[in-house]
Amino acid sequence: GPATSMSLGAWGTLPWGFVVPLSLLVLGETSFVPRPFSSYESGVPEKGQTPNIRHFRHREDHRLEDGSEFALHWDVDTDPDTLLELDLEQGRGVKVLACRPDHLRIQVHGGIVRRLEQLRHVTASEAVHGCKHLVGHNLYHRVEKVSKVTPMVPESLGAVVEFDTKELETAQEVFQNCKIHINAMPARAMDPEKLKMIRQEQKAPTPRRLTGFVDWMKKTASKVGDGQVGKLNFGVDHEMDPHNADKGNSFFDLNSAPEADRFHWNWNYKANSTQNPQYKYTFPGGTAWLRLFKPYVDAHVGFSMNISSQIPALMQPPHVVIDAMLQSVADMDLDVGMAANFDKDSSASVLNNVLDKFNIPVLSKMKADSETFMRPMTFHIGGTPVSVTPGYSVNMKIFHIGRMKGTMRVGLATKLLCQGTMHFDTAFGAQSNFSAKMLNVSFTPPTWLLFTEHFQLGVMLEPSMWLKGGFGAMKDMEMGFGLRPYFNVSVLQQNPEGVTDL
Repeated sequence: GPATSMSLGAWGTLPWGFVVPLSLLVLGETSFVPRPFSSYESGVPEKGQTPNIRHFRHREDHRLEDGSEFALHWDVDTDPDTLLELDLEQGRGVKVLACRPDHLRIQVHGGIVRRLEQLRHVTASEAVHGCKHLVGHNLYHRVEKVSKVTPMVPESLGAVVEFDTKELETAQEVFQNCKIHINAMPARAMDPEKLKMIRQEQKAPTPRRLTGFVDWMKKTASKVGDGQVGKLNFGVDHEMDPHNADKGNSFFDLNSAPEADRFHWNWNYKANSTQNPQYKYTFPGGTAWLRLFKPYVDAHVGFSMNISSQIPALMQPPHVVIDAMLQSVADMDLDVGMAANFDKDSSASVLNNVLDKFNIPVLSKMKADSETFMRPMTFHIGGTPVSVTPGYSVNMKIFHIGRMKGTMRVGLATKLLCQGTMHFDTAFGAQSNFSAKMLNVSFTPPTWLLFTEHFQLGVMLEPSMWLKGGFGAMKDMEMGFGLRPYFNVSVLQQNPEGVTDL
């Protein structure tokens, strides 16, 4: 369908941070609430399908006034009469009484009792099924047989039905053919050049209309500070106080409940400080003090995904093809001062797990052995839930050679655009690509007062972006896109007068 602009009115918040008018939910124009397949457009399925199979499709495309885009398309071939979709039965006396990977006991009403012999699958979202072994996951079961039916008293209340089942891993195992397209792209996660073109095509927003994600976030923390930095004279006063260096906390505190909730709900992370936090690190050759001057980071992420699934024959796993793209834009302003005293002249000191040992702002909260996943985006194909969750992780490796004592300061302000793409085929494997581009770069060359004969420092950063979900016959499959930037600094004393080159 055509791109639409969402207007003011009564608003409802979706589980993953987008906000849409409640009128759209009520009218059934979105797939974030469960709806029977009879509400969707139907047609003739592909040739070779079993009797009673029909084709259902859904299309929705939205563009908000700030340029943010959201699209959800799906096509499935299924027989709705063979599905017991518990998300559609809320408030009708249907509930899961007992759950195991091979067995379900469910209280149902009379309408379901009359079609028990037709049922082939049972589905439910986590909020509905309540199964202890499926915490954080949706429920998908294939019905092997109806083992017991116990009528309730009076019979008008329905019955308690026991099913012998096989637990399935993903929604793609429920539908014979399934195609899904998702595009969730906040304006501030777009390439700035593309966003500029989009906004030029749109009318200027009126004061009474919500203009995008900023309004949706219900006025979460706004940008603080004027971007200026204080004076710093490295030759006289480096403004470091080793006794007051913060060894544990930082203004990038993702362990803080408000910060974590803001990140998860809105798929962005904003941190700023009007103070100058500092940190002390002890390496296998010396000690360093790091100070940040009014640092600022504002990062946003969006993604797009196409999933195609086809079950070749009964009891066989589906053939799945996935094309996914993750994109992030980080607006950062980092002015860093460092004082170091490396007094041990070893051949080399290598740290492979830096983030486990040191609290480096932002990065220590995102180390690779503990990926941070955002709140999942859950939508429904008919009444069957499907969830996709983006995430990220970071690791860092450092080595140094030689001795050095002194101070240094350097600054960088930029917008970093990162994009990762992946193609995955259950028959042929995976291919991926990752690119990064720095925009509007403002670099303050380093100033230093250093004493050394020869010193070398190497740093490798290992950021990764992730998509987690059920794909094909695999639950919690994680697809990652990684970047490995490397930074090296060598300091040499070229003559006996003590002139040092960087």
